[in-house]
Amino acid sequence: MHIFYSAPAKIFFCSIIICCCISCNFFFPNKLFKTPKDYEYAQLTQQSADYKLVPGDKFELHVFSNKGDKLLDPLLVSVSNMSSSGGIPVSLQYEIDRAGNVNLPVLGIVNLSGITEQEAMLQLQQLYAEHYIEPYVRLYVMNKRVTVYRGNERAEVVKLENKNMTIIEAIAQAGGITATGKSSKIKVIRENADSLQMSLIDLSTLEGLQLANTRIQPNDIIYIEPTVNTELIKELTPILTAVSGIIVIYVYFASLNKI
Repeated sequence: MHIFYSAPAKIFFCSIIICCCISCNFFFPNKLFKTPKDYEYAQLTQQSADYKLVPGDKFELHVFSNKGDKLLDPLLVSVSNMSSSGGIPVSLQYEIDRAGNVNLPVLGIVNLSGITEQEAMLQLQQLYAEHYIEPYVRLYVMNKRVTVYRGNERAEVVKLENKNMTIIEAIAQAGGITATGKSSKIKVIRENADSLQMSLIDLSTLEGLQLANTRIQPNDIIYIEPTVNTELIKELTPILTAVSGIIVIYVYFASLNKI
C-alpha cells in the first residue's frame, strides 16, 4: 500500500509544529515589562534623596522629652524598653491612611503625606512641644524598598536602609546579575506623578555604568531581562520527540512509495 503526502499536507504539519513552538510566548513565557521596538525610554535622572511620605507608608516613631537626654544615659539597658517622661512610648509603629493622616498619641490626627521625613520630624517636634518639655523626635519609614527581577532567578526585595543607595548597589545587594540575565538590558520602572516611566540601562558600557550610579528611589522596580528560558529544554523535549517520531514515520512511508 502506497501512501502519498502532498505539499499542503507537509505545510499543515509544519504549521502545527511552528504554532506549538511560538504560542503563549513559548520561548520567553516569563518575560515581563515588554515594550514595542520603537518605544522611547525615559531619561534616567538623579532624584532627591529626601523621601516624601505617601499614604500606605509605615513608620516607627521615637519620642523623648528633655532633648532626648535619656538616650545618653549609660544606665539604660535597652532603648527599645525605655519610655520618656510624660508617658510617651519610645517606639511605636504607625501607618499613614489613604487621606494622608495618621493617629498619634496625645496629638490625635496629623497629616504627614507629601512631606519629607525630616519635615515630619520637625512638625511633630513642634506639636509635641505643646505637651512636653523640649521633645526629641525621631521618625523612620520602614517600608522603603525596591524590587529586583534578576533574569530567570527569583526576584528579591531590597530594603533601602541607606537613602543614597544607587541602582548598581541595589542589584548587587539582590545577588547581582546571574548567568541568565542580560547586563545590556536592564529596565528601571519608576512611578512619576500619576504615571509610570521606564528607563533602560546598558551595564556593558561605561555610559551604562554611570547611569547605574544614579540614586535608587523607594518603590522602584529593577528588571534584568532574561537571556534564555532555562526551562526551554524541558518544555521542548516532548515536542521534539513527537516531531522526530513524525519525521521517522514520514521518511519510512516515503521510502515505501519509491519501491
